[in-house]
Amino acid sequence: MYSFETFFQQISRQSSVPSISIDCRVLEDISDSIVALYTEQGAHFLDLYPSSLSGPDWLVALREKEKQILHIGLLSSMPNMINYS
Repeated sequence: MYSFETFFQQISRQSSVPSISIDCRVLEDISDSIVALYTEQGAHFLDLYPSSLSGPDWLVALREKEKQILHIGLLSSMPNMINYS
C-alpha cells in the first residue's frame, strides 16, 4: 500500500535535485491516502499558482479540497514525524 507519508518522504528526498520531475498524471485514487483531484475546467497545475480573490468558483473549491486532504494527511502523519525526529 502506498501511503501519504511514503509519498512525501519520496518527494522530500527528490527535492534536493534542482530539476525535479514528478509524474503527476493521476486520474483516479491510488489508495485511501493518495487521491486524484480532477477537473475539466482548468489547466495542468493551475491550482498551484497563487490564489486570487477573483478566482473561479471551481478553482476555489479545488484548492479547498486540497487543503482538507493535506490537513488530514499531515495530522495522521504527525505521530510518525514526531517519533522519527
